[in-house]
Amino acid sequence: MNPMSWADLARARFAMPQVLPVPLRYASVTFETIGDARLREKVVDYLRRFEELGPLGIAPALIGAAREFKTVAAVALLKAIWQTHRFPVDYMGCGHLLALEIDKFSDSVRKRLKNWREIPLLLMDDFAAPAPGSFGAAVVLDVCAARFDALLPTIYTANLKLPRSAEFGRVEELYGPLFARRLEDGAKGFTVLVD
Repeated sequence: MNPMSWADLARARFAMPQVLPVPLRYASVTFETIGDARLREKVVDYLRRFEELGPLGIAPALIGAAREFKTVAAVALLKAIWQTHRFPVDYMGCGHLLALEIDKFSDSVRKRLKNWREIPLLLMDDFAAPAPGSFGAAVVLDVCAARFDALLPTIYTANLKLPRSAEFGRVEELYGPLFARRLEDGAKGFTVLVD
């Protein structure tokens, strides 16, 4: 009898969403819609290596200036993994964080947070948008820590202009060394800084 793969265990534990859980504006993105060739190559490479890297908790971190196709690339990757691997995925964006803050003590919020902590693959879009010290920033840190400890891959995007020499220095300034280290370790070899 063959042991179950990491992907098989994830599929057994979580229901597949019937519709890709991303904002409608990104529903039709593909790898061809990624305007930056280096970014496209990196996410396509990750897709090819997903079965190898996913169980290690490694996924891309796409960080840089606004309007550089980071979210398009991240959603195209999430969509491809969802379609080709039939893998459970979810999307966490700053709009979700604002909605959670309004009703932060409800059962539905607790369920959503639990899902983000445990879903086999999460896209954390625009993680740097919440102000440091805010409820949204606390959720980002909580979800990141839980996923890092469980070796669950998380695709990160952020609109932060980082000099190549500093890489995660600005992230550390905003969220502290623990988050910066977890982000850096979770994106090992798949960090893309977009100018």
